[in-house]
Amino acid sequence: MRPDTTYELKITFDPLRAKEVKELVKAFLQESGVFEFVEGALDVDLNHDYSVSEEELFEQSGGSTSPLSIYKYDLDYLSSLKADLEKAFGQKIDLDIEKLPTLTWTEGWKQSFKPIYTDMFCVHPPWEAVKSSKNYKSIEIDPGMAFGTGQHETTKLLAWGSEALRPPSI
Repeated sequence: MRPDTTYELKITFDPLRAKEVKELVKAFLQESGVFEFVEGALDVDLNHDYSVSEEELFEQSGGSTSPLSIYKYDLDYLSSLKADLEKAFGQKIDLDIEKLPTLTWTEGWKQSFKPIYTDMFCVHPPWEAVKSSKNYKSIEIDPGMAFGTGQHETTKLLAWGSEALRPPSI
């Protein structure tokens, strides 16, 4: 059974020194045995303009200044890691530990999964209502770690050659 509380250690960076300091912090975390952390949080635009390189998109989205977050159920562990980071980096980073209800943390990601439309299909999670239409077939996928989200390239292949990823006119 999962604990009711999850803790987030959030590491933020001064924009003027973020590029150099962030890489040092990531290396420090890995040397400390921390390999699982979130680097920023972004909503993905499925109608991405591919004339922009991945590096440019990363920087436009906050890139080197985006925060790092480490999520654990163990507050003592995160407090100890915070003290180690403060000792190593001092004023070069800002650190904050936030208490989160585990349910919010584990269920909140569902808000970002919306239906994906192609000319022939609508791929959607079970919690998103989709209008019936004779123009496309509804494919319901319960996204998660075991199956996936429906946003993988193999799902997108259904849309090649079409004006994909737009809601149909019903």
